[in-house]
Amino acid sequence: MRVTLCFIGLSLAIGSMSAFANEKVISTIMKNGFKGDDSPLAKVLDGEASEKEAKDLAKMMHQLDGIEAPKGD
Repeated sequence: MRVTLCFIGLSLAIGSMSAFANEKVISTIMKNGFKGDDSPLAKVLDGEASEKEAKDLAKMMHQLDGIEAPKGD
């Protein structure tokens, strides 16, 4: 019984840390990749991005794949 409760507590703690980490990754990618007129996304859409900027944007978008967004209020 005690082992089961420890396992449940540990699982909940890891899950909440994982949710925080996911939120941080999403926030960073949204800010650095998608926000603003000078963002890599804006440059790609306007056809002004270098090959490196386009590849960096693709990497950011691949990082988002599989991450569950936090639920709103």
